[in-house]
Amino acid sequence: MKPGKRNDLTTADRGEVLDTRRIVLDVARSEFALKGLAGARVDEIADKAGVNKQAIYYHFGNKDDLFRATLDSCYEDIRAQNKAYAAAAPVTPARNAVRSLIEHMFDRIEKRSEIVQLIMDENRYQGRHLTNTGLISSSDDPLVDHLRAVFKVGEAAGEIASGIDVEQFFMDIIALCIFYFSNIYTVSAVMDRDLAAPRAVRARRRHIVRQLMASLSPAASADVG
Repeated sequence: MKPGKRNDLTTADRGEVLDTRRIVLDVARSEFALKGLAGARVDEIADKAGVNKQAIYYHFGNKDDLFRATLDSCYEDIRAQNKAYAAAAPVTPARNAVRSLIEHMFDRIEKRSEIVQLIMDENRYQGRHLTNTGLISSSDDPLVDHLRAVFKVGEAAGEIASGIDVEQFFMDIIALCIFYFSNIYTVSAVMDRDLAAPRAVRARRRHIVRQLMASLSPAASADVG
């Protein structure tokens, strides 16, 4: 329901509206991830969500609006998961904390590949549906702030090289993890092996962790400098 349309809903009615929105967004996330904005159909989303197509138009607007709401829901999930991780994760020992974050991101991206597909599709539209900039720009803040605190501890202990750009390192984590899953089928064909096989996924996870951790050592930093 669009804000301001009705104010006379009972608590039960509001709960029903929220349930409907949640169900539609869950289905829309799967459909948009599988078929993209261009290929997904409101009729199919309504049918799979068990609602009338007009209900989708009433609650969300047109297909672009539904795609926009679906992206927002993805970034809300990302921010919530990032906040939960940052609140619970220790900052010492520093190298263990960094390793745990890399492994956490790899595992999350593996399990939530539909979010990767949605974000990739939005890049085709040059981010025009990303209107909730406050939500999106703050979604990764908890993990970047956590990593910054870990780096500070690690630098003081001599475990992590000084002067490493925290945001660049975080982008390294995201880039390496997302690339593997977003290109897994084409790269499997190029390399003539099944990179989606559990053994291959585990091997890639170990390699990403090893490479990123090696880049943090004071010795490696001295070589580059």
